[in-house]
Amino acid sequence: MSSPGIAALGTWSGGRFMRFGEPVAEDRLVELLTPGERVRTVLSADVYGWGQADRLLARSLARLPREAVCVIGAVGLTMLQLACEWVLAHEAVSCVRRR
Repeated sequence: MSSPGIAALGTWSGGRFMRFGEPVAEDRLVELLTPGERVRTVLSADVYGWGQADRLLARSLARLPREAVCVIGAVGLTMLQLACEWVLAHEAVSCVRRR
């Protein structure tokens, strides 16, 4: 696996997971998330689309040798699960209920 570069691709939206922007077609998003020669680092997290972004990233990496990319994973689903469920239940995008 290569070391992190100075730039990274992020899997957080594509117009699909953050409720804004125009959705990018799935095959096109997979193509866009495929690391190349100049940008080999990809960042993903379990909270991005509740795992959907990770599945798309897996498709984009399937044809590449492991040593050609650096995948960085951020975690937070268990810490944010209650807050996210509340936000979704109340159709609020920018607020989180505080206790």
